[in-house]
Amino acid sequence: MKKHKIVLAISIALSLQPQSLVQAEDPIPATAEQLLRMPAAFAGKEISVMGYYINSYKKGSCLFADAGAAKNSHQDRHSIWVDETTFNPGNPPSPPTGISELCALKDHYVRIVGHFNYRGANRAGFGQAKFGGGFGSNGLWPSEITNIVNFSVARKTPNDPMNPCGMYKKK
Repeated sequence: MKKHKIVLAISIALSLQPQSLVQAEDPIPATAEQLLRMPAAFAGKEISVMGYYINSYKKGSCLFADAGAAKNSHQDRHSIWVDETTFNPGNPPSPPTGISELCALKDHYVRIVGHFNYRGANRAGFGQAKFGGGFGSNGLWPSEITNIVNFSVARKTPNDPMNPCGMYKKK
């Protein structure tokens, strides 16, 4: 008899949970090009995006449509800022589960699952962004990806080293 009451109590408790806690929405699949062309359509949504990722002192943490755009474009005009805190969430020496090490990701095509934010209305036009009005370094990017739960290399090239992060591993 007690066993049935426990099962009934658990069933009632689960049925009273808000729907958002019981079932999370699947991320919307997209390419970096789609996010750059139609950012308002994806604003505030969980996305799964593929694009070319760079991370450098000069250009920052950015996702481009492809490698050519990363090489030839001004970063804040043709890219999406990628939240750098993904790689340094606190004290752990390595990134959380689902996040690859930075040295393995930069200068590669990647897949990112996270939250897409867009503030295009705060920009006066390309090259005339209001400082602090957008995202990333000096607030120059109109869009960003945050709350990243998956960040991994999507496509490797023949020139990739077998273990690109090996030289950074502590013994």
